[in-house]
Amino acid sequence: KKGRGGGGRHSPLRALRDAVPGSAGMELARLWAAAGSVGEGRTDGGDDDDDKDGTGGSAEDFLRVAEESCLSICGLPFKSLDKKSEKRDMTARRQRLSRALEGSSDPGDVLDLTVMVLFQQVRGLVANGPLLRGVVTDLLLKERKVPPHVASDLRELREFVVAGTGGEEEERDGSAVSEELVAAVRAYGLCRDVSKCVPGAL
Repeated sequence: KKGRGGGGRHSPLRALRDAVPGSAGMELARLWAAAGSVGEGRTDGGDDDDDKDGTGGSAEDFLRVAEESCLSICGLPFKSLDKKSEKRDMTARRQRLSRALEGSSDPGDVLDLTVMVLFQQVRGLVANGPLLRGVVTDLLLKERKVPPHVASDLRELREFVVAGTGGEEEERDGSAVSEELVAAVRAYGLCRDVSKCVPGAL
């Protein structure tokens, strides 16, 4: 199809919008434009109805549009999470983790649950999985909100747990990990504000 100026091809962006049903066609057109080859509709100098400013996109534009529209393009139902819902879900998660922590006595479980709770508390992020005892704990120990005595106890318990899971003898310096250390780390995870946890007041 020719554009109004004559001789020009139909804009491929309009073709996308016409060929792909629903909002997916519009999102694909936006993604095409953000890729940098077009502005909002011009590809060949034609004077199509959909042409806008003819400026190219950028990598940042492409990634932003891709992130915003990927679920719509794939036809996956989703609902954006508003701040109120996010806060409610994070609170519910913290409560579930705290309940699990209260009933835990295994050093590994206590360490993992405490790290998950504290990481969410000080950084506002969700963390779980095999990286808890590695990268996640390392990041947590560097946080200013984590007092030195809390960081020290977390580090000590991690050393014991990692040594035990590595197939080594579950004793260090001739004795098993102390119940006091496990209890202290558990108490840190149950603190509403870990930055205010005072040594000896647990």
